[in-house]
Amino acid sequence: WERNVATYAMLDLLLFDKLRTVGGIRFEADDIEVATFNPFDPEEAVVAKLSDDDIFPAINVTFSLTDTMNLRGSYSETVNRPQLRELSEFEYYDVAETETVVGNPDLKTANFRNFDIRLEWFPSVYELQAVSFFYKDITKPIERVQEATSAGTRRYYINAKSGYATGLELEIRKGLGFIHPLFTNLTTNFNYTYTYSKVEMGSDITPIMTAAKRPLHGQSDHIINLVFDY
Repeated sequence: WERNVATYAMLDLLLFDKLRTVGGIRFEADDIEVATFNPFDPEEAVVAKLSDDDIFPAINVTFSLTDTMNLRGSYSETVNRPQLRELSEFEYYDVAETETVVGNPDLKTANFRNFDIRLEWFPSVYELQAVSFFYKDITKPIERVQEATSAGTRRYYINAKSGYATGLELEIRKGLGFIHPLFTNLTTNFNYTYTYSKVEMGSDITPIMTAAKRPLHGQSDHIINLVFDY
């Protein structure tokens, strides 16, 4: 089970005619408990507990360069908590990847510090062109790793030492009425993100089949979204 209790406060200020600041702080108390039972002895259980009390600040500053163009900068702190299965010592066989998988009850929450800067232009009320740069500094990222066993390989999860992800994002929202009057109510949304990431596993990776430094597991270099709205 997991229980999350949270509260936040936010302040929206127009400091000058062209400068707006939105800032706030969020408090979260999160408790996770996973009990793994022995099928041959239901009274025996291995219990993994994770309790976090976190304070997350955030601030967003918007400067109006013109009536249709903004420059935004933001900073925030977030977390990535382990999933219940990643905490459980239950071991199972993954048929798709032909390896056994086991959780790690000693996993800790990963912490993120996020920096973003964005230049956006609104050609019309329904249209947008924007470019963004982002950087995420990660403490104790949760990483998927493998180790060799007598039966093949086993997958499990650890907290790496540190990591980061940085990249560029392009976004376009465009009405298609200029092509033909039939397309007046049709809008296209295009988004492309390039991400470069690296994680430092830490000093003790002897049993792990991986490099000491590598990209974040599961992080794609390129992400493209294309949507049509009517």
